[in-house]
Amino acid sequence: KAEYPDGIIEDLKTKCEVLSLKAGDIATELGNPKAMNVVLLGALVKAIGTLDHVDWDAQIEKNVKPKFVELNKKAFKAGYDL
Repeated sequence: KAEYPDGIIEDLKTKCEVLSLKAGDIATELGNPKAMNVVLLGALVKAIGTLDHVDWDAQIEKNVKPKFVELNKKAFKAGYDL
């Protein structure tokens, strides 16, 4: 809930490529704002492009409580598809 410093996005854009997305809003639309980190993970995997060989669905199944698996798969895909 912390506020970003004024002008931080613009400053970062002068130094590197920036992808700005509303991961919290996406996760909330999927049913749980706590899935925001998985939305970000999906976007990061897509942006890096070298982690596509990992079976992310299997990793989610292995590391997430069963009742949250489907939500997290959807969150990952939403981030990846951005």
